[in-house]
Amino acid sequence: MSTGDGGWAERRFTLALIGIVLVAACLRFGLLSAFFPSRPVGDEFYYLQTASEIAAGNGHARDGVAHANWPPAHPFLMSLLIDEAPEPGARPIVTLLRMQVVLGTLLVLCTALLGRGLFGARTGLLAGLVAALYPTFIAFSHFLWSEMLFVTLLTGALAAAVQVERTRRAGWVLVAGLLFGVAGLTREIAILIAGGVSVWWIVTARASDRDPEADQPAGAPARAWLQSLLMLTIAASVVLPWTWRNYKLFDRFVPVSSVSWMAIRQGNTFAKRDWTRPPVGRVRTFVVEYYADPDEMGRVDRARKEALALIRDEQPTWAFKKFIRNSAMLFNPDSFLFKKISRGTYPDLALGHIRIALVASILSYILVILFGLVGIAGARGRGRRMLALGVIGVVVTLHLFAVASPRYRLPLMPLFIIYGSHAILDRRQLQVTRRGKWVCGAVLLFFLGWCVPYFARDARSMWAQGTYVDAQRP
Repeated sequence: MSTGDGGWAERRFTLALIGIVLVAACLRFGLLSAFFPSRPVGDEFYYLQTASEIAAGNGHARDGVAHANWPPAHPFLMSLLIDEAPEPGARPIVTLLRMQVVLGTLLVLCTALLGRGLFGARTGLLAGLVAALYPTFIAFSHFLWSEMLFVTLLTGALAAAVQVERTRRAGWVLVAGLLFGVAGLTREIAILIAGGVSVWWIVTARASDRDPEADQPAGAPARAWLQSLLMLTIAASVVLPWTWRNYKLFDRFVPVSSVSWMAIRQGNTFAKRDWTRPPVGRVRTFVVEYYADPDEMGRVDRARKEALALIRDEQPTWAFKKFIRNSAMLFNPDSFLFKKISRGTYPDLALGHIRIALVASILSYILVILFGLVGIAGARGRGRRMLALGVIGVVVTLHLFAVASPRYRLPLMPLFIIYGSHAILDRRQLQVTRRGKWVCGAVLLFFLGWCVPYFARDARSMWAQGTYVDAQRP
């Protein structure tokens, strides 16, 4: 995991990285200016309303009522830049979107640093360049959803974790713990990933301890245990004040938010005719009824009861159906850019522009996944492969069980970009075993044969009409 050979190599890397970051910033700010204004849709309204309540001094509330429906970090960050509920085209919206562009630019930087830590400077720079140009990252830099904040924090935390594994310095443990903690207040899944990273540190330290040629100090496993404990303690210290607030508010243990059972209930609702597609009408009805209940913990209990009943009703085929349907929902080439377009949020967007965005988004996504899978399968060193598979495993398992959507795969895309860049630049270093080839081939076949065609109907509609088949679907 060399980062270069001498001061000149370090300066060249720094200068090249600055250039890539500037390209990313100019591209994002330029497109924001070209296609603004676009009105918020869906959960963007929620974040705006909650941020406005915080800015007004009412705390994490909606319509004056304190809640924990969603994690607090993103609306809190937004609240620092507004002082009232903004209209869609008002100046506060412009300020918030510029903040999102800054986050999107930081994601490019974090991707490059994570790639450098895993595979070296060349891979880091190529990964940063791909991240700078990746259409989905650019699009999410212009949205008010929490994904951009979460993915940037998570990628930065992983970059710090790799530096811990390489250098064993306590400072990087502190950085990783803080970033995982704030990421956990943005999306709870970061807490699970932090636990997985701790396991990764311990396992790789044990493997190195058994290898006489490994460049690890004596007592590496014990040091890894201490680092893991310190990192998780720091992350917990960031999250626990919010958990204590929720306990005082609800007299119940709510670690970050109350949305989990709602998501599980949504994700386990099957259509009677075609179980491979989500029952849009039934899910929409449930969401409306869910939020009609003013008792937040009461509706959580109801969602849990209904979710467990739905899971029981689908036995013994529940696991199979969930895997087939949710994997396609998670990894099909759809993008929330198309949702925004379909809802008419870009009033002056021509059909030709939509077609360009459609082709660019689909092709870039497929290529990133294809090269990324090859890079993961052939990455030298058990630790490198284990890190990628661990993070992917946590994200995929959670969303196969609960609810799946293309936006939930966003945290994985920096890893696919990094490992794909490694596959392109260091083909001779790839070591794919026979079993790895079979597994990689099976995953690629499933991706190309099922996940990609899953979006075909809406892709044809976007190409012909500029909207989804059902423009208002969730």
